Amino acid sequence: MGTFPKLKIFLTTLFFSLLLSSCGLTGNEATDNQIWIDVPLNGIHFEPGQSVNIEGHAANDGEDLQVGIWVNALEVGNPELVPANGNLSYFTYNYLPPGPGDYVIQVVLVGGTGENLISDTARITVGGDVEETVEITPSPTATTTPELTLMPSVSETPTQMPEPIVNFWADPLPVQAGGCTTIFWEAENVSKLVFGGVEQPFSGSYQVCNICEPQNYRLIVTYPDDTEETFWVEITITGSCATATPTVTVTPTPNPEDTTPPNAPTPSAPADGLNLTCRASQTLTWMPVSDPSGIAEYQVEVQRSSDNSTWSNAPGSPINGIPDKTTSITTDCGWYYRWRVRAVDGAGNPSDWSTWFYFSITLT
Repeated sequence: MGTFPKLKIFLTTLFFSLLLSSCGLTGNEATDNQIWIDVPLNGIHFEPGQSVNIEGHAANDGEDLQVGIWVNALEVGNPELVPANGNLSYFTYNYLPPGPGDYVIQVVLVGGTGENLISDTARITVGGDVEETVEITPSPTATTTPELTLMPSVSETPTQMPEPIVNFWADPLPVQAGGCTTIFWEAENVSKLVFGGVEQPFSGSYQVCNICEPQNYRLIVTYPDDTEETFWVEITITGSCATATPTVTVTPTPNPEDTTPPNAPTPSAPADGLNLTCRASQTLTWMPVSDPSGIAEYQVEVQRSSDNSTWSNAPGSPINGIPDKTTSITTDCGWYYRWRVRAVDGAGNPSDWSTWFYFSITLT
């Protein structure tokens, strides 16, 4: 324990001797005026807002000297020279860069009469890219902790489904009574279209003729999420249908050898798939047919359903003995209806039934 103060003095003396020798000076040789920057190292990089500690040493021949600190050719301070060892003095100064950029730090040793004797410079960068890299070799015992770079998280934007587009219209409108119009539909980004009780392509049309009263048609659209929406088009008319002059039907003499049935009639109105406003009755019309034995009667079968799925005969159906191409039936609001017609010739031969024609009666 008695040798510790001597060891401390020895190490202190050795440190300053090495410092002088590293600069080419010793206590006996440090007679010229010299100054140098210890820190910051030339080319080092600082973050914005970080202060820069400027430290250095000066060797002089005993004159009354001063140190000037200049940054980018502007004087910023005059730190005091503190004796360190013999003619070797130490100085320090704290400088705060005003912002990002390149800075040239210059320390100037000023003589007693104000003349600049000698200077040293160091260049630093604040913020931005570092143009020069200072390599620091770690000591053998140093443990270098790898720097972890955190990548910013990327939020995945869910894919937006395109908006459905549905157009449903009739042209021309209004319709002259007894005339025709065409119903059109176009749809995009949907999963199904139903018109007239039948699934349809996404673009189509349907012509309606012999219109004598306002009519409503319905298009049911199913979207990709399985929801449904109903679109309506109203057929409006101008004028009225003239009452046809009754025709005199000449019934041919039945041929008892006639075994050929007539052709099946074609339903006409209401058009297939038509949606009608609430009413107590509805007229059914079809295209008449002919036969060598004449047409003795038409027969109509009418069915209805509350869910457009399960069908049963409507009250009063079937209707027989119809002499002409039209008949009227009683209807209830909120029901789905379908009907078909056939002809019976004068020899008693019935035709095939026509195809079913569908219509519905709304609640309002």
